[in-house]
Amino acid sequence: MLPPKKRKAVKRGRFDPRLRSPAHMNWVRTTFGCAVRGCQHVTDRIDPAHITGIGGATLGRKPPDDRVIPLCRTHHTEMDHMIGEQKFAQKYGIDLEEMIRDLIRESPILRKLNQAGEYEYPAQPTASAA
Repeated sequence: MLPPKKRKAVKRGRFDPRLRSPAHMNWVRTTFGCAVRGCQHVTDRIDPAHITGIGGATLGRKPPDDRVIPLCRTHHTEMDHMIGEQKFAQKYGIDLEEMIRDLIRESPILRKLNQAGEYEYPAQPTASAA
């Protein structure tokens, strides 16, 4: 029998790249419509779509819950299973990084977690990195 895996301790107040927040996901789902401008799929349910290309995801793992954008089911399926994140962003003119930063800044749930020392806002990109 193999010994149990040791879990790495995460210091309080440090950014946990595997943030799971059902409350933040529900806030994204219920507060916003589809991120695609002019989306005609008004009867589709809004899904928080995890963005893997921005950071926080490792091979075979879902990105943290703060890396989501609101998409209708049709566009979520298109992005995840048909054309991929980069082509999707180009096709619809969406800046995924900027949208995620805006949602993180506006989220009352992440603000409360930050104030409690349980979440650290991601570093803002510098002008030279852009």
